[in-house]
Amino acid sequence: RDTLSLHDAPPIYITVSIEELGRDDPEVFDSAKDYVFQAMERDAFPGFLRMKALGNLVPTSTMTRLIIGLLALFGGFWAAFILIFLDKSRLTRCWLILPFTIGVYALASHQYSLDPIMGLTGFSEYAWMSYSKIREPFIRKLINKRSIMVLGVTLLIDVALCVLFIFVPGKRL
Repeated sequence: RDTLSLHDAPPIYITVSIEELGRDDPEVFDSAKDYVFQAMERDAFPGFLRMKALGNLVPTSTMTRLIIGLLALFGGFWAAFILIFLDKSRLTRCWLILPFTIGVYALASHQYSLDPIMGLTGFSEYAWMSYSKIREPFIRKLINKRSIMVLGVTLLIDVALCVLFIFVPGKRL
């Protein structure tokens, strides 16, 4: 075959160009290069963004935070209802801030795979309980923006829960 186009399948084009046409210039590998770049862009890069550029926690850590968050919220709701049904003072009910804050923070960290305090201080978890400084300025800026957003969501939900359970009128059963 005399003419061979770049639009032919990359392995065939490369094989024919090298073996039959005797070409060994870099242009022969352009189609393979484009294929690899597209595959990385489609398959590898989104996973990298999800794991390292948009979050700073590993899967084991996020699961641990889910468990801690659910347990803390369970404890917070349990204590809140007990304090309401025993008609305890609002000052005593202010202790509900602790379990609700821990629970909401841990669940938000799980949901976004991002620890906001660790993100704002510039650290990322690369293995279970092993941390490293974020060196890339763009990634650090991205994680800082997301950390502020996660802290805002955490604060909003925490305040709503605390206001609801601290200021609801008590009723002794």
